[in-house]
Amino acid sequence: SLGEDSLKQQILSDREILLKYYLTGIYFSSILILKNDESLLVSVAPLKVQDNLIGAVVLGVKVSDRLLQQIQSGSEDNIAVFYNGKLISSTLPAAKNISWQPPQAKALPQAIDIGLKTYLAKTILVSGLDTSALELVLLESTDDLENLKKNLWITVGLFSLVGGAIAIIVGTLVTRFISDRI
Repeated sequence: SLGEDSLKQQILSDREILLKYYLTGIYFSSILILKNDESLLVSVAPLKVQDNLIGAVVLGVKVSDRLLQQIQSGSEDNIAVFYNGKLISSTLPAAKNISWQPPQAKALPQAIDIGLKTYLAKTILVSGLDTSALELVLLESTDDLENLKKNLWITVGLFSLVGGAIAIIVGTLVTRFISDRI
C-alpha cells in the first residue's frame, strides 16, 4: 500500500518541478517514481479566481494492475508497464509468470511469445517529471490476425474456384455458340 507520507515526501522532493508547472497556471499530468520504485500518475490543476492563480490541486493514482484494468476496460488488448527493465503491473496474468523484455520504444511492433500465445508488442515511453520514464507496452494477441489471415485465404480460394467455374461455363457456352454457327 502506498503511504501518504511517502507521497508527500516524493512531492516535496519534486517540488521545484511541480512549482514550475504550478506557476505557469497550466494543467499537466506526469509520472512520479517513488523511492521504492512504485509509480504514480500525477495531475496538477491550477485554481484561479478572476485570472489570479490562488493554488493548485494535485491528484495522484498508483500505477497498478487495477488502474490498467480500468484503462483497458472494453478492449481486448493488454497493457504492461515496465520501469528500469522490471515489470511493474500488467493486465495480462501470464506476463507476470515469465521473464520477458519489451521491444525498444522506437522499434516497430514485434511479435513476443508470452505463455502459450503470441502478441504484437509496441512500447511507448511515458516520461516522468525528472529523467525517469515508464515503458508502457501495448500487447495485442495475434489470434485475431491469424484468423483474419485464414479467412482471407479461404475467401481467395473460393473466389478462385468461382472465377474458374465461371470461366469454364462461359468458355463452354461461347465454344458451343461458335461451333453451332459453323
